[in-house]
Amino acid sequence: TKTPTTGPTSTPPRPAATITPTNRPTSTPTRLAATNTPTNRPTSTPTRSSATNTPVNQPTSTPSSQPKNIVLTFRIKFQGISNPVVTTLPVNVTVKKAFETGVSKTVTFTYNQQQKVWIGQSSFNLAPSAGYFIYIKGPKHLKKKICDEAPTESAGAEGTYVCSGSGLTITNDKVYDFSRITLLAGDLDPQNGVVNSYDWSLVRNSIGTTDQTAIQLADINYDGRVNVQDYTLIMYSLSIKLDEF
Repeated sequence: TKTPTTGPTSTPPRPAATITPTNRPTSTPTRLAATNTPTNRPTSTPTRSSATNTPVNQPTSTPSSQPKNIVLTFRIKFQGISNPVVTTLPVNVTVKKAFETGVSKTVTFTYNQQQKVWIGQSSFNLAPSAGYFIYIKGPKHLKKKICDEAPTESAGAEGTYVCSGSGLTITNDKVYDFSRITLLAGDLDPQNGVVNSYDWSLVRNSIGTTDQTAIQLADINYDGRVNVQDYTLIMYSLSIKLDEF
């Protein structure tokens, strides 16, 4: 009976081995620490938003389109005038873009006897740009719309030039030679933008007159009298009739 007493004394060491499983949960905090890295990704986004500041600088290039005074010189030819007794004429000149008001002023033109052209010059407050149209209307003439640097028309087809381009580029002082087209006469004072029976009858009824008021109104070629030449000129303009816009 003495030997059974030694058997139970060997059991205590086995429970001591069960302590090791408790170490496994202690490794999980290291995995949680790794989850902190995604928080660093949003911190890189501010550098991307800073790049979006560059487009703000683009509007700063607009000062070149700000209006400035540009001196324009024009050479023009009026219908039938070859030896006028009047050497200066007030001519309305408008420089504008499509669907805009533009700049309009009365420019004094002086006749150059040698070159047989009228020359006028004035300063226009314009934004340097493309797409401008120039309108010229004399004191007894139809308005002509011009959009070519040096417009021309065929011989014997006076007054038939028609603007067909997208406009002129005006950036600096410039001389425009429009003397190879003809600005037709016929819209007499008071001007209404059309050559009609009033204008025609005014010339016809004034042929041969010595009345200075009638001569000033109906003398289309500015030679100091109203005669068949003026009548022929206005008959030609009746085929055109209207101002151009």
